[in-house]
Amino acid sequence: METLDWRRVLLCGLVTGFVWTILSVTLLLLVGREFLAALPGRRLDTASGGLHVFLFFSNLVAGIWALWLYAAIRPRYSRGSKAALVAGFAWWVIVSLQREAPNAVAAAIIEHLAVG
Repeated sequence: METLDWRRVLLCGLVTGFVWTILSVTLLLLVGREFLAALPGRRLDTASGGLHVFLFFSNLVAGIWALWLYAAIRPRYSRGSKAALVAGFAWWVIVSLQREAPNAVAAAIIEHLAVG
C-alpha cells in the first residue's frame, strides 16, 4: 500500500483551493449579478471582509480535502482520469450531503416539536 505524500497533498490542495477561488470570483463577476441581486438583503454584494476571508480559507480547505480524496483512492483506480472522475463525483456527493444536512436536522427538530 502506498503512503500519502502529505506535503504534495497540502501544496496541491492549496493550489486547487486558490484556483477554485479565482474561478468562483470570476464566474460571479461575469454571470452572477442576478444571483447576487436575488439574495435577501444582498448579503454577498455587501459582505464584510471577515466573510471574504472565511470563504477564501474554506475554499483552501476544500481544495486540500479534494486532493486528499483523490490521493486516497488513486491506488485503487490507478492514476489518471478514472480516479479523478471518481474523486470528483464522490467529493460532489459528500459536499452536497454536507450542505443539506443542517436543513434535514432542522426539519426533523421542527417536526418533532410540532408532533410532541
